Amino acid sequence: MEPGSVQGLIHRLAARRVVQAVGQEQVFAHATNHRLAQRLAAAMNFGIHLVPQTLFYDPSAPAAVPPTLPAGNGPLVACLGVPRPEKSGLPLPDIVHEALRQRADLRFVIQVNGAKTNAALMALERMPQVQLVKGWLDDGAFVALIQAADMLLLPYRRDRYAERTSGPFSFAAAYGRPAIVPSGTWMAERIARKQAAGIAYKRDAAVIDALTVAADRLPDLHSQAARLAQRWRIWDGEALLRVVRRWAAGDGTGELRRVDPKPPSV
Repeated sequence: MEPGSVQGLIHRLAARRVVQAVGQEQVFAHATNHRLAQRLAAAMNFGIHLVPQTLFYDPSAPAAVPPTLPAGNGPLVACLGVPRPEKSGLPLPDIVHEALRQRADLRFVIQVNGAKTNAALMALERMPQVQLVKGWLDDGAFVALIQAADMLLLPYRRDRYAERTSGPFSFAAAYGRPAIVPSGTWMAERIARKQAAGIAYKRDAAVIDALTVAADRLPDLHSQAARLAQRWRIWDGEALLRVVRRWAAGDGTGELRRVDPKPPSV
């Protein structure tokens, strides 16, 4: 979305056409994080509102039974969200093997893409400390796994997640679970700003250290995550719908922040 890129040009032209067709006052442009809003504002040349996540949490829903978990009572690490090459930064099999070499009481539950999963990842299922969950999960089962876990591990690519939000991270934050994430990402920024609990590792080689430190600090991390969870539950898809309805009725956007394009330098 660089302003000088082809993608930025396309966004600028599309925004201009929309504004010409309906008028700028009829356009509600938005993003779910500040860095993306800055880039969109520059590319499209008008203000971008910062809005809630387009996720829906239902704490009142009956608790679902999580899929089978690995036996034992050691810290349970969940790797949720189907692994895809375009988002995965580190090979999970290597992480799991090294983590268990250093701390044998860890347990892992890993969501995989069924038949399309690579052989190295599927081979983890032969280990008693690892359980693979194959394919898509409905919201109830997904939340049940998060609540059964002690922490989430999201070893994502920094270049992909500097501006991209993460559904598993957001659900973990909303249900009081810390996450292990790479620095320089949207998730790490939430942790740095004390908006979510977890640990951000600066170097890829430090991911194992981050896991073991988190396992040692679980009581403190769980306490912090529980204190922050309610903020995530109220900043959700329902809140976004309320904002859009209010704006469409001509009542403005309330206290939403707007990121405007920077004036050209002279």
